[in-house]
Amino acid sequence: MSMESLLKHNGLWGLAAIALFLFGITTLYQSPNGTQGWRLSGDFDNIGDLKVDSKVMLSGFSVGRVESLQLQPDLKIRVTMLLDDGLEVPDDSDLRIQTTGLFSTPHLALMPGGGFDLLEDGDQIAFTQSSVDFIALFEQIVTEASTEENIEENTPQ
Repeated sequence: MSMESLLKHNGLWGLAAIALFLFGITTLYQSPNGTQGWRLSGDFDNIGDLKVDSKVMLSGFSVGRVESLQLQPDLKIRVTMLLDDGLEVPDDSDLRIQTTGLFSTPHLALMPGGGFDLLEDGDQIAFTQSSVDFIALFEQIVTEASTEENIEENTPQ
């Protein structure tokens, strides 16, 4: 066998192996119906540093990811998430933007309700809690503290 035919032969096997690997990865992450999970959305006033592909957590366990962020006509941000197949979410559940620490990456926290009716693919969660802006909160505390000091200094005794 010549060197050129050996390279072609090995190259074809290499391409076949890569194609098989990619096929395996895509089928591993797809559900039987061809979609990758199911979608829910929620509208928020402030999403902070939440980004596409941020995790969706339920009791500390990852159950999905943020799929898209869209500005709505009412100036709220619609967050659409892709959840794992088989996850059942009661219709009175709420959705919060949280961080695990002061400088950690934000994620969506899905807080299940106690209702008997379940949300379905494409539904919207009505109860949402926006991200807390720690810098604005700190500025507000400092401003209020300095205002109180000014009032105390200017109050006759």
